[in-house]
Amino acid sequence: MKHFNSNRSETSGSFVLVPHEFIERVEKMDAKVDKLLEYQQKGVHVSPVEEYVPEHEARQALGKGGTWFWEQRKSGALPYTKVGGKVYYRRSDLAKLFDQSSSKS
Repeated sequence: MKHFNSNRSETSGSFVLVPHEFIERVEKMDAKVDKLLEYQQKGVHVSPVEEYVPEHEARQALGKGGTWFWEQRKSGALPYTKVGGKVYYRRSDLAKLFDQSSSKS
């Protein structure tokens, strides 16, 4: 139980209205952080998700088709990660490949 000094003016508390959607987003982020910490404790390196780009975004950004990306993956020129049937590329790998193809042109 808190005891207040009568010589000081103290606020007993305050309330802030927060949208429910915000609370849901914070809870989701908290769960993701917990999962990342769990991986870290197990010694598993996990790169931030922001570093990865889904293939459809990479196609748009580079102006290349699906066949081109498949050929790059098959040749080993473009590392990738597959999650749930979707292909993702690291931004840094896409930048390297883009720089290499630009210097050859």
